[in-house]
Amino acid sequence: MLEIDIEREKEKKKRRIASVLSAFIPGSGQFVRKRIVAGIFFFSIFFLMIWFLTDIWHLNYGIIGVFIGLFIFYCINIIDAYKGPAKSSAPCENRCPTGIDIRLYIALIMEGRFDDALKIIRDRMPFPSVCGRICYHPCETVCSLRQKGGSIAIEFLKRSASDYGKAEPAEIRKTNSIEKSIGIIGAGPAGLSAAYFLARKAYPVTLYEREMEPGGLLIYGIPEFRLPKDVVQREIDFIREMGVTIKTAQTIGKDISFSTLQEKHSALIISAGCSKSRGINIPGKELKGIYKAIDILNDTNKGNPRMLSGRVAVIGGGNSAFDAARCAIRCGANEVTVYYRRNKKEMPGNIEEMEMASREGVRIEYLVIPLKFTGKDKVEAIDFVKTELIKQDKKNRSRIRLIEGTNFSVPVDTVIVATGQVPDFSYLSPNIKQKIVTHNTIIVNNLTMETPIAGIFAVGDITGGKKTVVDAIEMGRKAAQGVDCYIRKVGKFRRIFERLSEFDYQPPYKIIRKRSLKGNRVEQNLLDKENAVTSFFEAELGFTEEEAKKESSRCLQCGKR
Repeated sequence: MLEIDIEREKEKKKRRIASVLSAFIPGSGQFVRKRIVAGIFFFSIFFLMIWFLTDIWHLNYGIIGVFIGLFIFYCINIIDAYKGPAKSSAPCENRCPTGIDIRLYIALIMEGRFDDALKIIRDRMPFPSVCGRICYHPCETVCSLRQKGGSIAIEFLKRSASDYGKAEPAEIRKTNSIEKSIGIIGAGPAGLSAAYFLARKAYPVTLYEREMEPGGLLIYGIPEFRLPKDVVQREIDFIREMGVTIKTAQTIGKDISFSTLQEKHSALIISAGCSKSRGINIPGKELKGIYKAIDILNDTNKGNPRMLSGRVAVIGGGNSAFDAARCAIRCGANEVTVYYRRNKKEMPGNIEEMEMASREGVRIEYLVIPLKFTGKDKVEAIDFVKTELIKQDKKNRSRIRLIEGTNFSVPVDTVIVATGQVPDFSYLSPNIKQKIVTHNTIIVNNLTMETPIAGIFAVGDITGGKKTVVDAIEMGRKAAQGVDCYIRKVGKFRRIFERLSEFDYQPPYKIIRKRSLKGNRVEQNLLDKENAVTSFFEAELGFTEEEAKKESSRCLQCGKR
């Protein structure tokens, strides 16, 4: 458990007592919760209505209607005593996939309370340090200040909370019931997130990871100049401290079968990710000097960077393409160019990642698509053709059309293909695969992440959802809730009741309201270009404590009552 879990449990007991009191004397529960005005309102209205009925008592349809209305008011009184008024929300919180209370942790940072800010973030995600570095921050796109000095640097402030704050598990609840253990295949961000939220619910959890270290994409797919390994390890150690068991070098289907895991655990979560490169199917793909981005990144992160030279071409437009391009510069390439078939607007990679690559000397060519690789034994050139985009109704992305007569050739020494990854379902039996896999993705209920087979859940890239770390974290949280309901055998009606009984918990932190300061967005510190392109040191250095306080003081606290 976390400290906030213990506080939430105490608050839940207090609210239950309040609702019981209001069932006997309307308004009394509100008084217990120190909502004096609400208590006076419910008490006075209810008993005024009772007095009114006794004074004009005469059984007719009008009196029956009043009784029905009074009963509804009585029920609302009990519900209000438990739930209270709903917490207002800001645009940034509504857009955040994980639903973090962004206003609160920014207000806490403004006061220099980094420990408390970190607790608020950890309530909704186990990777504040990671997401403070690589999140695509959709929250910032709706910030009210985006046109007035720039959006609040929500992502970097999250990093500041993790850099300067401390948070430890307050208590580890254990259970001796091995029958309720949960198995998770894959220790990537989605699997680790599911384990984190299940551990907070006191379930014994075991993760099975095929690599020597847990972390998946965070360790092997993102280079250290973007996400240092020690940062990821710190987050994983926190999850371990909560009682989660992580078994590495365990390949499902080889070291242990899927059926064995089904027998061993009461529920399974598949979080194997997309580990196979999609590759590129054009003539010349068999030539030497053509590498997959996933292999380049994997080798680099394992401490065996592939030495390159001359001209390097990167095919693709996602974050992996830019990561590979930046790795190529650090591995000795003289010239690195990213070639992408669409324009800048429809490029899937983060704009900040692209800007960092450009800063380090990476060139970007839009609206081109490779036709073939040429060379005798080793790749020597790429034949391209220019493309144009044709808008499609009711679709976010345009259709690509090749422009005849625009073919051209580019000499290269090395090619890195970054055209995405696909999942590997070889560990599933044909019977199970037939039931849960379609179009190379696992079918899930998007609310519970459960597959068509009861007791088997799936999260992450393999579900066909958004392929970002923050979305994977939210899928892990949903899966943990789904597993909890499955283990407790919660039916649909009870699940609806439990959802309705949830309340907006506001930690008892006193915030000194200050007028927001005007000014432009504080930009984070960067490693100088010379050191950045010649090392794998972290390129983005974040804020100092004072810079974090200054930036957080710009927040308008939108929607705060």
